Amino acid sequence: MAETEEKIEVPGKKSPLAAVILLINLLAVAGIGAYMLFFRKAEAPATSAAAPAAAAPQLASDIDLGTIPGGGGPLVRLDNFIVNLADEEMNRYLKVSISLELVQEKAQETLKNKEPLVRDAVITLLGSQTYAEIRNTAGKKKLREQLVRAINAVLAAPLVRGVYFNEFVVQ
Repeated sequence: MAETEEKIEVPGKKSPLAAVILLINLLAVAGIGAYMLFFRKAEAPATSAAAPAAAAPQLASDIDLGTIPGGGGPLVRLDNFIVNLADEEMNRYLKVSISLELVQEKAQETLKNKEPLVRDAVITLLGSQTYAEIRNTAGKKKLREQLVRAINAVLAAPLVRGVYFNEFVVQ
């Protein structure tokens, strides 16, 4: 009978592993809550009482591309682009999907008629980039500006106001 008494466990005793797991979960929930409380409010878009922009569309040459939060022009989404990057030390490719913000509705017809030329210009420009040039935010901003200039050159008029990346994957 002494053997059976040794195998009986005390009912109130728990494993320290369960306490550690519970503590980790509580810390994770507290961390997420703190992030939501302190940092998500700062990301909310600020409302402005500024007067709306003039009704006449601006030419792309008159626009500071770094300050446009979205000019409100029509958006045209282009099909995906997959290109090899110009890195010599490693083979990398870029998959990108872009939308073009046009200065006016009428520009959509011009863009549609010259889409093969626009796609060629975009592919040529993207393929000339290296990973080091496009890996950070500043590089992507510069690439947007280059794309606007290249596409407007193909269209022979400043019809594109902005370029927006819908997808940007480097592998």
